Amino acid sequence: MKKLSIQIMALCSVFGFASGVMAEDCKPAPDCAALGFTQNAADCSGTALKCPWDLTKAACKAGVKPVTCAVGSLLGSDKLCYAKEFPSGIKPVGVVFDPANQLAVSPTDAGRTTWASVDWQKQDVSSLTNCTTSNMKTCDVNGKMNTLNLMTGINEQYPAARLAYNYQPDACSGVSFCQKGNWFLPSIRDLITIYDNMAKIDAGLKILNPSTSKEITKSANWSSNEADATTAFAANMDYGRHGGYQKNSEYFVRPVIYYGSACQISNCKTCQSGVTDSCQTCNDGYLELTNFNTNKVTCTQQLSLPCRVLNCQTCVSGDSSTCKICKSGYTLQSGKCVSAGFVCELPSVQRTCNGMKCCCPQGADCSGTAMKCLCQANPDSGIIQ
Repeated sequence: MKKLSIQIMALCSVFGFASGVMAEDCKPAPDCAALGFTQNAADCSGTALKCPWDLTKAACKAGVKPVTCAVGSLLGSDKLCYAKEFPSGIKPVGVVFDPANQLAVSPTDAGRTTWASVDWQKQDVSSLTNCTTSNMKTCDVNGKMNTLNLMTGINEQYPAARLAYNYQPDACSGVSFCQKGNWFLPSIRDLITIYDNMAKIDAGLKILNPSTSKEITKSANWSSNEADATTAFAANMDYGRHGGYQKNSEYFVRPVIYYGSACQISNCKTCQSGVTDSCQTCNDGYLELTNFNTNKVTCTQQLSLPCRVLNCQTCVSGDSSTCKICKSGYTLQSGKCVSAGFVCELPSVQRTCNGMKCCCPQGADCSGTAMKCLCQANPDSGIIQ
């Protein structure tokens, strides 16, 4: 009996131990957040220590994610915007001032100089529109195109544009989109936008790189717009005066950059692969023009040749022998103009050639090969060559 009691006690001890173990195994897992695993593992940047009880939680430095571009956002070398810091490997480029047009201002001024050199301070720039104070926000607003147009001259013809074009922040070494040749002199519309949002932009510049970035200089800054032969537009960032200033005055240059992907060349159908400021194919009626100072291609309007079709008001662009619009009283047939009543307009004269009524240029006869007549029975021959 005593032996049986000992066996029963031993058996109970075993079951008691087993139940204790089972009770220990069923305890809830520790709270990962309470142990310091507070980040989602997917958001970690660099080394991460994951929670043993939930591998989706980790102790790490959270990765920096881009934000929607807004005024004052920091522009990174990946063309994305950030709030206060950049991810590892991303360099600071500038501060966004016009998210709608995808424009950012440079971290610093490029310098201080005149808009035009002494020899060119009284010369009108034919490739720029003469803007006025009433259309400053709509006149030649593409600062990139304005700068490229100013760069077609000799080296020191337009110093402000050249200073902006040759600007490159230290952080852009090895970053193709923000290297020298991609920055430009802002339009007066751009400078007005910067002035109107200066508090947010200056706040972004302070974050961008506190040791090197500088706030917008509270003085006159040159734009890429011309007012007339002797004045160009500038904006005073101290008290907000925007208007014409003498081209030989020395003012600050604050370059800006386009961070979008659309072609920025006026009248260009397609830009060259991988760039936004050099044209591959111009629109109809325009020719490719290579700027040998920049090696970039812009589009210039074709010279209109005198229309040589009798009774034609407007010829097809680039083709002086094919009519597009006939004069009043004439109809268009195969690129020629024919009158139902067949009345010759001055200075042409009516002649009879091989039994047909014809309109011929003065001094031309039916047998002439240099001049052709427009005849009633053969309108297709009616072209002055």
